[in-house]
Amino acid sequence: MIFITGVPNVSANRFTVNLACGSSDSSDLSLHFDVRFDFGNDQNVVVRTSKQGGQYGNEERQINSFPFKRGEMFEMIVSGEMNGIKVAVNNQHFIDFNHRIQPMHRTDHLLIKGDVTVSHIRFQ
Repeated sequence: MIFITGVPNVSANRFTVNLACGSSDSSDLSLHFDVRFDFGNDQNVVVRTSKQGGQYGNEERQINSFPFKRGEMFEMIVSGEMNGIKVAVNNQHFIDFNHRIQPMHRTDHLLIKGDVTVSHIRFQ
């Protein structure tokens, strides 16, 4: 499990949390979790996908609510499960993402970038 505490910038457009199979920008991504406040045609959307061999997979966009707010702290828990990855935000289940990259133990890096200040990361 990965615990992430952060605050999106007050003028945030987007930030991304990647579970990666390596540290380079060309690495495969087990989970690309892209929080979009206002990016392109997207507003208050969280895009989830994977990347393998340089190609992004199908995007998942369906959410019941958008739990992130500019300038307000969030707590995120990312949990690797047998069949997929579960994400909770602010102590509420948010999404399930089925594994697309096997085996899961290839995932060895956490990469966070964009309009966010991360104050705490804990691995358990």
